[in-house]
Amino acid sequence: KTISAATPEADAVNSQGIPPQNQVSEGPLEYYARFDGISGWLELDSLSFGLTAIYSGSLGGGTSLSSSSATSVGLGLGSGNTLTTLSNILFNGKNPASIEIEVYRAGSSKQLVDEFVFQNLVIDGLASSNAVSNQLNLDYLTIKHGHLDYDANGKILSTTLAGWDFAADKTVSATTPQADVFP
Repeated sequence: KTISAATPEADAVNSQGIPPQNQVSEGPLEYYARFDGISGWLELDSLSFGLTAIYSGSLGGGTSLSSSSATSVGLGLGSGNTLTTLSNILFNGKNPASIEIEVYRAGSSKQLVDEFVFQNLVIDGLASSNAVSNQLNLDYLTIKHGHLDYDANGKILSTTLAGWDFAADKTVSATTPQADVFP
């Protein structure tokens, strides 16, 4: 149920000027999802999605974003009341307006690491191979993401926020992540 991941070492500096090598972001992660219109959080077995930005221009002459795209979000779902409610909504031909996903560092004291909000959803697939193995795929027009960087003692060093509206092809504001699953 956990996925090991680490923030890639990069030359970029976060919003408070702290280089990535001073940040703690390694270890197993746990993923939880909440769908608009459905109460409760559902623990995810997996989360996947991709973003692509194509730039034009040349080095030294400046670059500009010429297009951006996203792959569907894939959610590995277990079972439970939230999944049953979601299935009933889908069977009635409706889509939740949004989904919020919170990512926590696993362990005895959970730390919120990332928060994603996907909006303007279209469910493009719900597959079930058995009662506890379900895969949901959805497309979206807007993504908002907040990331928290911690020091070795668990203190938040900085917050990085980003958002993109693919329909309008412009940035949107994201809010500072707030721990809802494990406040």
